[in-house]
Amino acid sequence: MSDKVRLNLEVLETREVPSGVVDVIVTNVLGMARVTIVGDAAGNNIAISRVPGPDLGRFRITASGGTSLSLISAPLGWLPVAPTSTLIVIQPPGFFGNYIEDITINMQDGNDNVTLQDLRPNFTHIFGQLTVVMGGGNDQLTIQDVEMRQLMAVLGEGNDQLTMRNVLVNQGAQIYGGSGNDNVWCLAPTPADLNVVNGNLHVDLGTGNNQFIVPSSNNPTSPNLDVNGLSVFIWSAGGKDIIRFGTPGSQNRSFDHSVLGGVTRIRAGGGNDILWFRNAIFNVLYGLLEAGNDTINHWPDNNVTVGLRALVDGGSGTDSKPATFLRSPIWTIISFP
Repeated sequence: MSDKVRLNLEVLETREVPSGVVDVIVTNVLGMARVTIVGDAAGNNIAISRVPGPDLGRFRITASGGTSLSLISAPLGWLPVAPTSTLIVIQPPGFFGNYIEDITINMQDGNDNVTLQDLRPNFTHIFGQLTVVMGGGNDQLTIQDVEMRQLMAVLGEGNDQLTMRNVLVNQGAQIYGGSGNDNVWCLAPTPADLNVVNGNLHVDLGTGNNQFIVPSSNNPTSPNLDVNGLSVFIWSAGGKDIIRFGTPGSQNRSFDHSVLGGVTRIRAGGGNDILWFRNAIFNVLYGLLEAGNDTINHWPDNNVTVGLRALVDGGSGTDSKPATFLRSPIWTIISFP
């Protein structure tokens, strides 16, 4: 069989829908800001980002596309400019003022668009956990240039898209889809971009025709996604799923989970699924494709390396692999013709 596989990536389009009101609550936790954002049943567009300029700790919440912000509460003296229905600027004073203690976002229903950007060290960044619950609807969540201790992203029902670029998670990340066709992309389009999870990575895409895509890095010395915890688990429970590490033709690394003792487990449920890997590094790799007519490319020929061992089980169905991709002491391949 030819090693060329049509990957058919789907980019979800921006959706224009009626907008509503988003509540914002800011509280003081040992001098750090704790931010809680609650949406309604409408389709809302919000962003959280650092205010450009030299002011440490100054960040803003903005609304667009007809969405209105409603500031429920904030500590006295933390608002350097008067809040409006589309802009809230927050600047906690004191030594810990450049840290956001936690951000919790619950958008509820509606086709929502949420962006978190430019929350990195030396200025404002998230000291604690980022929790985002997108709710029902066809939602888009973008996390770019952000550092946090932990990440919890729940995409909910609908056809959702999560895009991460240049993200640093210091103690583990959990990502959950739901019913619907969900896309999770880790991007590194410039040499300065690097996505790092210092801890375990758990991705449950739910049911539907889902995609987990990690293109090759644009830096020849570092991967796009580097995971340093002991466990990586990626699961998509049914549908025609694509799990891809790497970019056709690129020589740069895409994925690195080579930490000593690390185990990567990838499970795709019923459906005609594709595991396409290039320039990826694993310590131990287990792949289970279950029912369906599934396809893998020639991993050794695409510079996929394994420290100890790899096992891929095609499950039931008529599965396909290149004829020259054979079982070896490192590679155990079962349920493929």
